[in-house]
Amino acid sequence: MLSSIGKLSKSILIKVLVAIIILPFIFWGMGDVFRGGNQNVVATIDSKKISSKEFVEHVNRISLNKEQIKNIKDTDLIEKILSDYIGRKLIELEVKDFNITISDKTLREIIVNDETFFKDGKFSRLKYEEFLIKNNLSAPLFEDNILQQEKKRQLLSYLSDGAKIPEYLTKYEFNKENQTKKIKYIDLKNYYAKKKIKEDEFKKTYELNKNAFNEEFKSFQYIELSPEALIGKKEADEQYFKLIDKIENNILDGSTLKIISEENNLKINKIEEISLSTIDKKKSSDLLKNFFVISEEGKSRLFKVENKYYVAELSKKRIEIKNIDNPEVREAITEQLKFMTKFKENNEIAKKINQNQNVNFIESFAQKNNLEVKELLILGLNDNKKFKTNVIRRIFETKDGETHLISDNTFSDNFIILTEKTNLKKFDKNSPKYIEYSTKAKLNFAQNIYGAYDRSLNSKYQIKVNEGVLNRIKNSF
Repeated sequence: MLSSIGKLSKSILIKVLVAIIILPFIFWGMGDVFRGGNQNVVATIDSKKISSKEFVEHVNRISLNKEQIKNIKDTDLIEKILSDYIGRKLIELEVKDFNITISDKTLREIIVNDETFFKDGKFSRLKYEEFLIKNNLSAPLFEDNILQQEKKRQLLSYLSDGAKIPEYLTKYEFNKENQTKKIKYIDLKNYYAKKKIKEDEFKKTYELNKNAFNEEFKSFQYIELSPEALIGKKEADEQYFKLIDKIENNILDGSTLKIISEENNLKINKIEEISLSTIDKKKSSDLLKNFFVISEEGKSRLFKVENKYYVAELSKKRIEIKNIDNPEVREAITEQLKFMTKFKENNEIAKKINQNQNVNFIESFAQKNNLEVKELLILGLNDNKKFKTNVIRRIFETKDGETHLISDNTFSDNFIILTEKTNLKKFDKNSPKYIEYSTKAKLNFAQNIYGAYDRSLNSKYQIKVNEGVLNRIKNSF
């Protein structure tokens, strides 16, 4: 069974944590830390040892994909994972020093109140399980990451408590959102629309990334553990759930689907060669998505889907490389090439702006590329009729008379901006909003404190890494 909800942990930013778990490489400075050590110890922090067994178990919990494992000997991925793991251990030591603890009750309350797992306005255990399956996460790994992030957050709060924020920082936060700006701008959408992708460039990208377009096909066998099939009753009762627990324990002890089927006189169903791209077209798509996470052939797993229990087993799998004419392949490569084009062109435009920082640049660029220069008065952060809020934030950081290239995070929107005139709104210390901006200023101030504190940890603790053991671990994959 999945771990109980009572063991769940807390995070103020669950969605951000998913990225942290999938890409868990917070850099703590590699530098001189990789040197010397004992045979079965990969690293030491002062006198505390990190054994090779402990570190390998941590790497296994991350669930690296096939491509990462394949290239692990030729990259610094293991070094980065170890660097992150050492960083976590340092935080653990600091958390212990500050006596920061999180109770199970507190963690549970945070999880059940997170809207990520809501259905019909309240917490849904099924939504939580679906979240783990969809993101290919184990409950213990996810919960541990949440726990560590919450402890780190409380450490940050502890460090910043009592800090008196200068009024100018609060005013600065106010001004970042409360101003009007008269600008001239060029929308580069038409500029990039004229950039055509050449077929030879398309083919070259496909050949270089062919392995990324693998499609996995899997065949399964499964049995449904319905109350009627197991105990001859339509409704589940205590006897039924005892049998479910027994079957789960048998699976953990190595029982196969065939053995479970024979012991309980259950029919084995078969699913032949499905892929993730075909699952959504089938009626039982939710069930198949659960089954598809099985990666090891011949090993049974128990699933609960929509309050029904199943035992499933992967019978075979194969990999097929999608053809260059596959619509999904063409769309993926097209988007990749468009992104790279925008990235390169934006860099070139930014360089030209830096070299020609004058009010005439925007006009000359528009004339040369047959683009239109438009004028706009932005009335505040929420005046997002033309620009998204994150782009307006960037515009509000510019000074009068400056020209900048401003893009969103995905390069979907790209603009050349000339700031002509800025008007700041009156800052009133008696406004109800004052506390809001004071809090924002304090948070940013705390982040700076934490950054300095973070950098000081390496000098506080003596860190040594055994390169020989590290290389042995690296070569074992």
